[in-house]
Amino acid sequence: MRSISPRSWHGRIAAFLVLAYGIAWSLEGVGLLASAGRGTGELTAFGVFGPAIAGLLLSHNAERAPVERRRLKWALAAALWIFCWAVGYFSLAQPIRERFGLAAAALSGAVALLPAWILSATFLSSDFGVRRFVRPLTSFRHWRWPLSAAALFALFLVGTVFLPEPLRGPVFRPSLPDAPSAAGLFVGLTFLRTFLYGGGVDEEPGWRGFLLPTLQERCSPLVASLVVWFFWALWHLPLDITGYVGNTFADYLDNRLFRVLPLTVIMTWLYNRSSGSVLTTAVFHAAMNSFPSFLPSAAGVVWVLWVWAAAVVVLERMWRRPRQSREPEED
Repeated sequence: MRSISPRSWHGRIAAFLVLAYGIAWSLEGVGLLASAGRGTGELTAFGVFGPAIAGLLLSHNAERAPVERRRLKWALAAALWIFCWAVGYFSLAQPIRERFGLAAAALSGAVALLPAWILSATFLSSDFGVRRFVRPLTSFRHWRWPLSAAALFALFLVGTVFLPEPLRGPVFRPSLPDAPSAAGLFVGLTFLRTFLYGGGVDEEPGWRGFLLPTLQERCSPLVASLVVWFFWALWHLPLDITGYVGNTFADYLDNRLFRVLPLTVIMTWLYNRSSGSVLTTAVFHAAMNSFPSFLPSAAGVVWVLWVWAAAVVVLERMWRRPRQSREPEED
């Protein structure tokens, strides 16, 4: 059947960017106006899902997929929504939960519909294109790669602490609850919240699940990484102008250029090495956004990221265009 997504290569890329930016910037822009420029507020929680929603919409190919055991799968989707709600709600600070009560619970429930919808599409969607699109995010077939991605970033953070002082800069040691159970709960909720709402499920299906493989149909992994980096970094603009990464232009450059650019190259390497596992890049994205909250790290180690990125570029010869696109493996 005829695909709903634009047929041309340029058309697919343009449609994705228009949707990803349009969803995010429109919601965040309204939030900025409503809060008089002080922040994007609750609308940000919906807007950050723009890349994933864009990829989902463009993955429709009008090829019908049967949904067997429909009641069971709807029950699984409901359980997934409850899980996403619990992660979001109990990640809120206790004073916020106490102050806003049912409003906080209701808002958490509304936002939780988005990751639950995306994740459950792999077994509940009636469109084959959508199922194929979501599968690399939900498949544990290559489970070693997501674990390796998390371990690699943890080793990077902790390893920098042991560098000589002139090379590492100040060391940041986050404070954790004294009780082991409370510390474990904090670590688990922080990572899961970030995975579901802070760069994993909400962004990676778009940037690495749709845009990156589309670019690599005609571009080398290195060129594709640079293009993804540019649009990924720029996409954060409504957040950044409110002080999300700092209050100076130097802070912006430090984060979006000197840190995000090498991280983009590393994530392309992870995606390609894991045979197109979006789960791997989602875990890595969640790790880089959450691990500094509970693992010690050194402040002046951006150069280590550049060494890491340069190493994978050279070892994988990422400037070379693959002879054929690497497609995600089917379950």
